Amino acid sequence: MRTAQVLAMLAALAALAAVSPAVAEVDPGTLHNLAKQALIQAQIQLGPSDPPIVQDLLDEGESHVNAILNATDSEEAGDHFLAAMRMFSEAFDIMNQDSTDTENGSPYYDAMLDRAAKYYGHLLELADAYGVEYPGEDMDALFELAAFQIAQGDPDVADTLMEINNGLGLLRERIGVVAAEEDRERALKYAALYVKHLERLVADAEELNIPPDGVGMMLSIRDRLVNATEPAEIIEIINEIIDIKQEMDLVKANQLELWMQQTRDTAERMYQEGDLDEIEYAAVEATLGRFLEEMEEGDLDEAGTILDRLNEWLLSR
Repeated sequence: MRTAQVLAMLAALAALAAVSPAVAEVDPGTLHNLAKQALIQAQIQLGPSDPPIVQDLLDEGESHVNAILNATDSEEAGDHFLAAMRMFSEAFDIMNQDSTDTENGSPYYDAMLDRAAKYYGHLLELADAYGVEYPGEDMDALFELAAFQIAQGDPDVADTLMEINNGLGLLRERIGVVAAEEDRERALKYAALYVKHLERLVADAEELNIPPDGVGMMLSIRDRLVNATEPAEIIEIINEIIDIKQEMDLVKANQLELWMQQTRDTAERMYQEGDLDEIEYAAVEATLGRFLEEMEEGDLDEAGTILDRLNEWLLSR
C-alpha cells in the first residue's frame, strides 16, 4: 500500500477537483503546480508490479497537465486540471487495489486487456503502413489466453498481460525504427529541394536585387544543408530559411509551395500515426485547398497566413 502522506495529499487535491466551479477561478499556474505535484507523486509510487493500465492513465493525465498552461482561458485550464486529477485518482485506486482480490481485480484486468487490444490494433495499422512484419499468431494467442484467464479468475493473467505489454513495446520499437528512417529520407528530400531553390536564387541574385551579404548568407545555408544528415538539423536549417525569407526577398511563391508540401506530408504522417482522425485530416485537406485558391489568385500574404495558422494548429495536436 502507498504512504499515508501521499494519499492525504491526493485526497486534498481530489477534494479541490470535486468543486469544479471553484477550480475555474484558480490561477492556471497554481492548477498546473498542483497537478504536477500529483503527477510526480504518482510516478514515484508506481511500482513494477502495477498493471500497465496505470502507466497509461498517468500518461493521459500528464497530457492534460501540460495542456493547463496552454489553455486559452481559466475555464479550459480548469477542465484540463479536472481531467488530470480524474486520471491520477483512477491510477491510485488501481495501485492500491489488492492484486489477489480477483473479484475486484477482474474489471481492471478487463480494462487493461481492452486497452491493450485497441493499442495493438493501432500498431497493426502502423505496421501495415510502414511495411513492418508483426507476430500476429503469437500475439493473438496471448490475447485469447488473457481473456480465458480473466474469465476463470486466474491470477496468472497479470503475467500474461505483462507479456502482451512487452510484445507491444517490441512492435512499437520496430515500427519506430522504420518510421525514423522514413523521416530521415523525407528530410533529405526537403533539403535537396531547398538546396536547389537557394542555388536558383544565387544564380538570379542580380536580377532579384539580392545584395552580396544576402548571397553569402544563402551560400552558407546551402552548404549547411548539403552536409546535414539528421532530420532535426535539416528542419532547424529550413526554419532559419523561413524566418529570413522576407529579409532576403526570397521568391515567396516557391517558398510557400515547398512549405505547403511539407505541411501536407506532416499531416499525412500524423493521420497514419493516429494523431489526427478522419475528420481532422479532412479539415487539413480543405484548408490546403483554400491555400491553393489564394495562390492561384495571387494573394501570397493570405496564402502564407493560412499555412501559418494550419501549422500552429498541427503543432498543438
